[in-house]
Amino acid sequence: RLFGFIFLAMAAWLAGRVVPPAAGLAIWAGALVLTGVFLGALDRQDADAAPIHRLRQAAGMLALLAGGLMGIGAASGGDDPLVSDKAIDFTTIRSVPELEAALAQSDRPAMIYFTAEWCVSCRTIERRVWPDAEVQAALSEMQVIAADLTTFDAESQGLLDHLRSVGPPTMVFLDAEGQERKGTRLIGEPRPAEVVASARAVQ
Repeated sequence: RLFGFIFLAMAAWLAGRVVPPAAGLAIWAGALVLTGVFLGALDRQDADAAPIHRLRQAAGMLALLAGGLMGIGAASGGDDPLVSDKAIDFTTIRSVPELEAALAQSDRPAMIYFTAEWCVSCRTIERRVWPDAEVQAALSEMQVIAADLTTFDAESQGLLDHLRSVGPPTMVFLDAEGQERKGTRLIGEPRPAEVVASARAVQ
């Protein structure tokens, strides 16, 4: 039974990589509710029940509660229970003309962040990098643009080609003249300090 629930969690994790985020959250909600029920969260306990049975029921109640909260989050459009606030106010673009129009609106340095809903590493960045206070301070004087590659098509490929990127997650930093400074590009899951250093280098 234990391995059965481990396989169930693995299936939910794999499904979350290919379905919309809200649907992935709903899948996790269902898995947790099912786990809670099988752990006996809704069973009646005798007054003389063994401590191990009480602990199992308590664990089931916690799983049931977590599943219920995730279900509510999914129904309200949420997509990640660990990200309460993305913290950075991105301008989202999906094509080269949209990128050029966004850059033309400001003469400030810019960061272009390649991301997608199916990008697992991007979720880690949302949890660990964007909420960081130093990162927020460093990006506060910059134009921050999210290049959304969720629906990958010819325009998405054009964006990648335009900035010579291979895919998300990638961060490209441009100075006020629109030039990328050498050594500032970040690929993968950078530490907050690396984002701060690249941002400061173009300001």
